[in-house]
Amino acid sequence: MIGENLFIKIDGGNKTDIQGNLMISGKIYNQNWFVTQGTDCVMMGNQCKPDVGIWFIWPTYSQRHKPLANPCPPPDVYIEVFYNRDPDR
Repeated sequence: MIGENLFIKIDGGNKTDIQGNLMISGKIYNQNWFVTQGTDCVMMGNQCKPDVGIWFIWPTYSQRHKPLANPCPPPDVYIEVFYNRDPDR
């Protein structure tokens, strides 16, 4: 953990499993949230694709249906699971 950021360094099938579990946990925790895995989003002209994104207020239908054409608010929780290939690990 660094500040408010949690870093999970892993790859392969374990990464996919962690992403799925985080998504399921978010959906179970609050069923009113929009929780999704790998959804494209454009925020202030920058395209992003969190491994798991959680929006406390759902983006509009057009933002969810055509996210690159309709800029959306950034996710309230942005989860990126990555593998650190640096020799310092």
